[in-house]
Amino acid sequence: MTTLTRDQASTALERYLDFWRDMRVEDVPTIKGLVTPDFYFVDPFNEVTSADDMVTLLDHMFEVCDDPRFIMKQYGVSDQSPDDKGHWHGYALWDFSFTPKRGNTINIEGMTALTMTADGVMAAHIDHWDTGQQVLRKIPVLGGMVNAIFGKMAAAKRLRRP
Repeated sequence: MTTLTRDQASTALERYLDFWRDMRVEDVPTIKGLVTPDFYFVDPFNEVTSADDMVTLLDHMFEVCDDPRFIMKQYGVSDQSPDDKGHWHGYALWDFSFTPKRGNTINIEGMTALTMTADGVMAAHIDHWDTGQQVLRKIPVLGGMVNAIFGKMAAAKRLRRP
């Protein structure tokens, strides 16, 4: 099996992250050239299992929010890559900001686990971020209930997250 070198994998990862950094609504369909047809994407609200459905998800993002921006803070390819299938694994730490069509700007910090095929195409993108702290607590009415639940789950009152 032929696989990418570390430098080639890093270049492919950078190309994929550039899509997210620079994405505009008219760029959405171009993601299909960066991912496998059976691309797997997961975030706290969505599970996508194809490149076509990823386009649907991104189109929706632009429909419901203004000015979505990703800032990649840190990223890289795993030292343990490639795996026995020739896949490279990587990560990205990022900040995402957007303004819902009706609302105030929301900022989210998160990280992504990435899997790339032996030929440099992204096969999986799994986002990890704190939905409760960064989104649910900020929704009127619902936020009060979420804060109450979080307060009850804290080990001690002095240890509660603000």
